[in-house]
Amino acid sequence: MTRNQHLEFCKVCTLRKMNFKRGLLCSLTGEMADFDPTCPTYVQDEKAVEAEFKRKMAATGDYETGDSYDFKKNQKLGTQIFFVGIGISLLSYQTADFTGFSTIAYGTIIFGAAQYMRGAEQERVFRKHQDKEKTE
Repeated sequence: MTRNQHLEFCKVCTLRKMNFKRGLLCSLTGEMADFDPTCPTYVQDEKAVEAEFKRKMAATGDYETGDSYDFKKNQKLGTQIFFVGIGISLLSYQTADFTGFSTIAYGTIIFGAAQYMRGAEQERVFRKHQDKEKTE
């Protein structure tokens, strides 16, 4: 296993110990993780698991317009903004005023798509977290 794969376990283990020179170590051995499939002494820290989940969800969220934890709300908001942009785009073609409205329309379409993608990424993180809980 790689160091990053080991850290996925070690970051949420109650037996972790931080060493500023060497990184995250096992408090039992005082060494970096070297287990292969699983650690025989692993004890899950529920608070650390929840904190890691919230950190990942917040990292994919948008603090200003969306919800940091509600992926369904972010996907719905992104879809609505996207279609408002399409509507503005169609309106700008009807009025033959391409410069002003089309810039707003394209910006709105891009923003709506980005908001939807944030929600999709949050959903992926949420599903991964659920799958981990089911296997443990």
